[in-house]
Amino acid sequence: MPSNQESTQRQEDKTEQVDALDLLAEKPKEHSNDGQNWCIEIVRGPLVGERIFLKEGSLTFGRASDCDIFLDDITVSRKHCEILLQDGQVTVIDSGSTNGTYVGSKAVDKQLLEAGDVIQIGRYVFVLTRRSAL
Repeated sequence: MPSNQESTQRQEDKTEQVDALDLLAEKPKEHSNDGQNWCIEIVRGPLVGERIFLKEGSLTFGRASDCDIFLDDITVSRKHCEILLQDGQVTVIDSGSTNGTYVGSKAVDKQLLEAGDVIQIGRYVFVLTRRSAL
């Protein structure tokens, strides 16, 4: 029989799914299409407010030290997913993660993204936007 501490730990390790509409209502409405460059904005997690501008090719996300974007969260797999920019289109591809990669509130294996899409990886939440590079 698991102890109360073990039961509490299991509940804390579970990824809480984010309702995309609630998340967007929490932050001021910004235009997600006001620039030429694809950008991933962190809207929930330790690095809130950071922007990652995409270049042609892929970025890997996960807990492994060799990932392009290191996400320090036990609910994130070592090699969780990648985001690919190719021919002006952005695609998220789950790498067989344990807890899944979500677009909106839907778990996806591979999904073509549009400006304004909300991506959840573990407890981190990102919004794909178009921005002008600084």
